[in-house]
Amino acid sequence: MNWSDIVKPYELDYIMGNPPFVGTKMMNESQKQDTKQILGSLKRYGVLDYVACWFKKASDYISNSTIHASFVATNSIIQGEQVPVLWKYIFSKKIYINFAYKPFVWNNEAQNQAHVHCVIIGFSSVVNKDKILYNSSNQISHCKNINGYLFDGNNVFITNRPAPLSNVPRMHNGCKLLDGGFYTLTSQERKEAISKDPYADKFIRPYLGAKNFIHGTARYCIWLKDANPKDIHQSPFILDRINKVAEFRSQQKSKASMLSNSQEVTVNDGDTLATLASQYGTTAQAIQDLNDMGTSNSLTAGQTIRVPNSN
Repeated sequence: MNWSDIVKPYELDYIMGNPPFVGTKMMNESQKQDTKQILGSLKRYGVLDYVACWFKKASDYISNSTIHASFVATNSIIQGEQVPVLWKYIFSKKIYINFAYKPFVWNNEAQNQAHVHCVIIGFSSVVNKDKILYNSSNQISHCKNINGYLFDGNNVFITNRPAPLSNVPRMHNGCKLLDGGFYTLTSQERKEAISKDPYADKFIRPYLGAKNFIHGTARYCIWLKDANPKDIHQSPFILDRINKVAEFRSQQKSKASMLSNSQEVTVNDGDTLATLASQYGTTAQAIQDLNDMGTSNSLTAGQTIRVPNSN
């Protein structure tokens, strides 16, 4: 939706809102499509939370106008890898943060709900000489410039690195299942499975994650380490789940699978997606997908990216 088709920029003075809080890994398929359509031109847009869509749309809409915009958002958009992806683009539009409320806890009355840490950010093409930062201790700071991390300072960006600066172990995903959900069970699924196939119970164990711990809910997994194949074949339920996982994995071409079958290369002066694709026997689209580039074709000499291995 083009906001200008709904209301012309010259008819507005202010835009305020509280967009949905949905993390990048928690979006449904519709939200992922929204994100791709709105943010797809940004390199590595895949790291951005859903709320970033509103910040980009608003920045495009208010650019070169006198409109002031302000949104409540999760504090993730001012932290880590999201900052250079989102705020470098916004600042390139000559948009400035004129005021902001630093991270605070958004409480709600629902039971067993985790606290959400939020920020409030006001931005515009109009530059306020006195920019203001608020915090949860009721302190006010007058700033010359508010950067993407909500600090008084220059617009610096800390970008990701493919390798650590010092001699430390590399970080990996601790527990990322590639099972299509077939190796995990809710309490109800476990109950139903055991009622129909009591032998399956010996393979089902409690499985506690952060969300279960925070919300006080139970979850279970199928545990097959050191399991005897003869025992597995005595449980129709477990055997069926194994077959479903095998089918899922045979069809799955996830980012994890792509990364494991790729190599790291350094972009040289004059390289393009097309030349790299030709050199490494792949496609430009595959390189874009692997590096969360969206529809961007931009490459910088010295940049490190990953390209699929040729088969």
